[in-house]
Amino acid sequence: MFALYKSEFQRFALLASTALALLLAAYLMLPKMGLWDILHRNMGFLLTVGSIIISLVFGIVHALLWKKKNFWVFLIHRPLDSSKIYLSLMLAGITVLMSTISLSLLITTLGYDNFTNKVVDWRHYQFIGYLTLLNASCYMVGTLSVLHRSRFAILVFYTLFIAFFPEPKNTLAQYVPLVFMLCALFYLNIKSFKPDLNKPLDTPLGTGLLATGVSYSVVIVLILATTVFYHLPMMAIGKHPDMNPVDGTRKLIWENNFENAVGYILEGSGHAQAAHYANQAKLADVLSLPVTPWQSARKNQLHRFDNQDAIVDPDTRNVWKFSHDEMLLVGVDGYSGKSLGAIGRDGFVASVNDAKSSDRFEFVPHLSQGKFLSTPDGLYSIDFETKSLLVKHRPNPGERYTSALWLSEQVGRISTSTQLLMFNRNTLYDDFAEFVVDYQFVYPASVGGADTAYGLKVADGYLLIFTGEHYFGFDRPGAEVFITRLDGSSEKLGEREFYLHSLPGWVRHYNFIVAPFIFVSEELLAHFIDPFESRYMSFEDIKNQHYPLYIWVVAALLQFASVLVLWRLTRALVDKASLRLTWRVLGMVLGLPALLSFVLLQPLRRS
Repeated sequence: MFALYKSEFQRFALLASTALALLLAAYLMLPKMGLWDILHRNMGFLLTVGSIIISLVFGIVHALLWKKKNFWVFLIHRPLDSSKIYLSLMLAGITVLMSTISLSLLITTLGYDNFTNKVVDWRHYQFIGYLTLLNASCYMVGTLSVLHRSRFAILVFYTLFIAFFPEPKNTLAQYVPLVFMLCALFYLNIKSFKPDLNKPLDTPLGTGLLATGVSYSVVIVLILATTVFYHLPMMAIGKHPDMNPVDGTRKLIWENNFENAVGYILEGSGHAQAAHYANQAKLADVLSLPVTPWQSARKNQLHRFDNQDAIVDPDTRNVWKFSHDEMLLVGVDGYSGKSLGAIGRDGFVASVNDAKSSDRFEFVPHLSQGKFLSTPDGLYSIDFETKSLLVKHRPNPGERYTSALWLSEQVGRISTSTQLLMFNRNTLYDDFAEFVVDYQFVYPASVGGADTAYGLKVADGYLLIFTGEHYFGFDRPGAEVFITRLDGSSEKLGEREFYLHSLPGWVRHYNFIVAPFIFVSEELLAHFIDPFESRYMSFEDIKNQHYPLYIWVVAALLQFASVLVLWRLTRALVDKASLRLTWRVLGMVLGLPALLSFVLLQPLRRS
């Protein structure tokens, strides 16, 4: 077994060493050319995407080399079990990836950590381990797509993205889905590596794992099918809702422009000044508002998820980067690379080693505008000249900031758990001026359904417009308009629920119709990984979705028809009783995607 592993790795030894040298040279030269180093968040994202593509392609190419006629005969006639043969080949392939991608990152990270003053945290080393697992998974997707009788097995690649896109709430949520998928892919490859590659998988577990993975990918294809069956034909005849917004729909808000939309929302309002403010809004300047909850950075998160991890002093070009290990901003001279000390909650300290526990931040701050830090419990301003950290504002007891700091022209905005604060940005930038909140708007319970908010400056304050696709409940779009004044008073001017929808119900709820179980499970998995992202639904959110009766009827009929067809196909085409049962259970749970997976993966005639 080791001899096979060694000989297979030696086939790629020259390629691996060449790629390692090129990657190390690139990582060294890119910062000198003014581009990102590997510790930068953007480079972390690019490295992840590039590694995924390289690993997938290498897995496909590597497996195709095994299938060359002479080599395949050589492999299957070795005095080894087929699982041990695959294990040797697979380990050789993953070693090639590790000795290029992972090793180049490790060498560069160690160099930065030991020979420079750059901020290198444990999370940067953890990123290398995460990338190694992700590369191994993508590699095995590539080999599986070649070894399995159906090339559609490559569709399981999509399941990796379910674990890749959400920002994990903790280390456990970051690794558990990926490790599970890695184990499943290893098992599928072991069972697919056999002398006769035209034979389908013959174990219930293997069939269930592969069919489930492909089913999740098939849903994406079904969703894209609405473009062909609905959107393109409607556009071709000029009747698509985006081209012809209907009066009484939320879509008309965007068509009217924000300024004119106030009058549209206030149609039928009984407020005495509704028409007055609607006319003022037509000439007002638009200001976006932070209404969706802010997902603050998690301590020790992978650096590819960072929003902004450093502040650059505009006068000296010195870089102050936040260290998750130290929970301090660590300074480095922009030209010489020398250490400049650190910034903590109590201000500047001479070195990281001199920082006390009271200096360290409790939360990872959001950095903005070259001098501001915001955490859930405070808004700070850095004065680089006097080397001081000023507390500009703190939320009231029991409150916390739920948005980052938003600045535009003369108006700053920040949202707390109970209210919206608006202020003149000059008082924020002036370190000697008192920070004054000009407008305070306490959120009513109804605005919790808003996904968009904006303000309009009028003579005596700001018109605040909140709108959402589920503003008044599931599938009940609506909007509300408020006026907030300098004296702190606020008043509701009116609301409107949009009873007409731009898109028909079967298009809006298409995900649920074609695959109810997959729709629900995918949302729950994404919410488990990233519970702070409002796009992903919790169990409570899903429970509160009340679909129209005809949606349930169509979904049930489609599920029943899929099970019936799959039942007939398995009886005619599948000999093994355990496999027939597996496919039928999959059909009852997954519905139409399971039926399509059967068509894609199974031979449609008896062997």
